[in-house]
Amino acid sequence: MSTVGKKWLWRSLWIIGLSLILSLAVYRLVISLGLEPWSLQKIRLARTTHRAERLIAAIKAYEHDRGVAPDSLRALVPQYLAKVPGTGLAGYPKFEYMRFTNSQYSLMWYDLGSRNGQPKAGLWLHPEGDPEHAILALTVDHIGRVVQAYADRMPQTHQTNAFDAQRWRGKDHRIEMVRSLPTALQIPGADTNAVVALLGVPNGFRILRDSPWELRIDCSRGMLNWDVFFYWPTQRYPNHIYGGVVERIGDWAYVHE
Repeated sequence: MSTVGKKWLWRSLWIIGLSLILSLAVYRLVISLGLEPWSLQKIRLARTTHRAERLIAAIKAYEHDRGVAPDSLRALVPQYLAKVPGTGLAGYPKFEYMRFTNSQYSLMWYDLGSRNGQPKAGLWLHPEGDPEHAILALTVDHIGRVVQAYADRMPQTHQTNAFDAQRWRGKDHRIEMVRSLPTALQIPGADTNAVVALLGVPNGFRILRDSPWELRIDCSRGMLNWDVFFYWPTQRYPNHIYGGVVERIGDWAYVHE
């Protein structure tokens, strides 16, 4: 090949290489900004579920052999896996894992009344009830004990009045009384029977979690988004979790935050 031909070849290869690098950089930027169409992201996520099959099988084998799921994915190496695999997803390379000390949690909630047009304070965690109303959300474990209480969708400003069980049951000024509730009942730690005896029948109840462990990929899209793609061995996914709506993708669940 002539000297001119070699220069042309190297220049062409350099241009092709630079184009590939720029294309990859733009692709990663599109993903990080949350601009990738959901239809394309969904295809990539479906492929990742197949990549995760070996990892899930290793977790289950560990659980079968030892009677409990591993504390971390590192515990699978080297007996069950040569190394912990990656997701294969640009922008979300790592599998995250958590073993739960309590495999079952439920939510019981009480309507606290209207915010009267005021904007809500803090994050909106639960979709229950009228979106213009605040709610008291109680997380309950498998033995019926309240482990967490959260006043969700509260107005930015409101009075705080002493708790009065009779007024509460009459659904009168619950927003003003909810902050004083711990003076009448030790929450968290209360038994749900004691809660119902004091506050009356809750407005609703649903399963929050039903799994001994979770494999997940944090799929944040853009600056103010914390979507999650996760797997439970029970595959009994709720319709809402982690502050978003659940969409099934194969045996996994995606949370649209």
